Amino acid sequence: MSKPRFTNLYITTTLSVTLVLFMLGLFTTLLLLSERVSRNLKENVTMSVVLNDSVTSGEVQRLINLFQGAKYVSQCRYVSKDDALREHIDRLGENPETFLGYNPLSASIEINLSSQYASTDSVAPIVAKIEAIPIVDEVIYQPDVISKLDKNIRVLTIVFIAVMVVLALIAVVLINSTIRLGVYSRRFLIHTMSLVGATSWKIRAPFVRQNLLIGLISTVIALILLGATAYYANNRLGFPILNDPMLMLTVAGVVVVFALLLTGLSANASAAHFVKMKYDDLFYA
Repeated sequence: MSKPRFTNLYITTTLSVTLVLFMLGLFTTLLLLSERVSRNLKENVTMSVVLNDSVTSGEVQRLINLFQGAKYVSQCRYVSKDDALREHIDRLGENPETFLGYNPLSASIEINLSSQYASTDSVAPIVAKIEAIPIVDEVIYQPDVISKLDKNIRVLTIVFIAVMVVLALIAVVLINSTIRLGVYSRRFLIHTMSLVGATSWKIRAPFVRQNLLIGLISTVIALILLGATAYYANNRLGFPILNDPMLMLTVAGVVVVFALLLTGLSANASAAHFVKMKYDDLFYA
C-alpha cells in the first residue's frame, strides 16, 4: 500500500517544483527583457550638437571621429544644412528658404547616448564638455525627458527585483516544504536504518539522489513550458525572445542551478533532521 502513496507524493512534488520553476523562469525572463528594453529606450535618447556655419568638412570629420571614440556615444550621424532643410520640410510641410531667401538651419551631429550615460547626472557634464568645443554653437537636448525616463526605469527595475526576491523566497519555502513532506513520510524508515548501523550519509544519500532526479525532471518540464511560452510570445505577441539566445541560456541556467541546488540541499537537510531525532519524537515531528 505504501508504494502508490509514495509514487503519488513524488508526482505531486514534481508538479509543485515544476510550477515554481516555471514562474521563476518567467519572471527571470521578464526581468532580463525589462533590462534590455530600458537599455534600448536610453540609447534612443539623442542630443543635437549644432555646429558653426563656418565649420569645415575636415573639422566635422574630426569631431565625428571624436564622438565615435567616446564611451558616452552609442552612435552618431552628421546632418548637413541641406539634410536639415529636407527633414524640416518633411516634418512641417513648409520651406523656410522660400520666404527668407536662404537656409536658416545649421548643420549638426545627432548623438545617441550609451545607455549607462543616459541619466541626468551623467548628461550635464557631457553637454558642458561638448559646448566647450570651438566649432560647436550649442547642444540641444531634453533634460526633462531624460530625468523622467531615468526615474521610471529605476522604479520599474526596483519593482521587478523586489518581485523576483519575493518569488525566490516563496519558491524556497514551497520546494523545501514539499520535499520535507516526502522525507517526513519515511521518518520511521530513517530511524530503522539508523538502528541497523547505517551512517548518516548512507541514509541521506538516497533522498538526495531521488530529489535531485525530481529537480532534474521538473527542470526539463519547466524549460519545455518556458520554451512554448517564448514561442507563443515570439510568434503571436511580437516579443523577439527566441532571437536572443543569450537571454534564453541565462534563464535556463538560472532555472537549472536553482532547481538542483534547492532540491539537493532541502533533501539533505530534511533527512539529516530526522536522522538526529529520537524514536519517541518522531510521533510529534
